[in-house]
Amino acid sequence: MTIVKIATGIPKIIKFKEISSFLLVVLITIVLTRLWTISLFYTFGTDSEIIKRIVNDRWHHYQVGLILLSLGYLLRSMHKSKLISAIGLGIFLEEWPVFLNDLGLNTNGLYHTKLDFILVFGFIGILYVLFSVLSNHQKPLVFSREKPLQH
Repeated sequence: MTIVKIATGIPKIIKFKEISSFLLVVLITIVLTRLWTISLFYTFGTDSEIIKRIVNDRWHHYQVGLILLSLGYLLRSMHKSKLISAIGLGIFLEEWPVFLNDLGLNTNGLYHTKLDFILVFGFIGILYVLFSVLSNHQKPLVFSREKPLQH
C-alpha cells in the first residue's frame, strides 16, 4: 500500500493493485488508439483526401483525453471515474508529441516513431516500478489518540 496525501492533508491509502489496474487500462488504451490511428492510414492510404482532412483538422484525440481526464476528476467520487481517467490519460499519452507541438515545440516528427513508443511505454513502466517499490516498502500508519509516553 502506498500512502498519498490528499488535499485535506489526511493520508489516503492507495492499494498497488488499484494502481496496476489503472496503468493496465492506460496501456490498453494507448495500444488500441495506436492501432486505430495506424489502421486509418492503411484503410485510406497516406495521400488520400480523408487522411489529409484528419491530419490537418484542429481537433486532436489528445483533446478528448484531456476532456476525459477532467471528467474523471469531476466525477472522482464515483467508482467508474478511475476508468474514465485511465482511458483519458491513455488517449492523451498516445498523442503527447502533437500536444507539445500545439504548445509551440517542434515535436510532431516524434509521433509514431520508435522514440515515441519507448518514451510512452518507458514512462508507464517507470510509474509501475515506482509504485511497486513504494508499496512494498511503505509501513502502514497507525493513528492513535493517546498521548505519547514521556520518559
